[in-house]
Amino acid sequence: MGYAQYLPKEQYLYTTEELMDNICMTLGGRVAEKIFFNQISTGAQNDLEKITKLAYSMVTLYGMNDIIGNISFNVKNRDTMLNKPYSEKTFEIIDLQVRKIIQDAYKITHDLLKSKFNEIKLIAEELLLKEVLFEIDIKKILKSSPTYNCKP
Repeated sequence: MGYAQYLPKEQYLYTTEELMDNICMTLGGRVAEKIFFNQISTGAQNDLEKITKLAYSMVTLYGMNDIIGNISFNVKNRDTMLNKPYSEKTFEIIDLQVRKIIQDAYKITHDLLKSKFNEIKLIAEELLLKEVLFEIDIKKILKSSPTYNCKP
């Protein structure tokens, strides 16, 4: 189990790349469980809810999907499909596109964490000693600032 606290950002406009980065970051714990322990737990349930909601928003609200296009379906409650502003076929396409966004982000995150396996192991070993690490600790362990790029 891990805990991460993110400082709120006063930002109101996000690019597709920033939202994908957010999805990748949020998937990090789930992917790390699979890589390091070869199993997954229920710990990522809240993270999965967040990325699913974000991916649906990218496709249905923000027009950030090439297949669906520049359309915003402002559906307040996805469970209530009585007055949905699209066809069943479009609904299936939306679901497929959301799954694709999340699958792409999972693969990107998996590849990134695998490529940083040794660095993550060093950080994990330090966490066993200290329990809490700050940015300066991580920079010291890695001997540089951590960088990443979540682009498909």
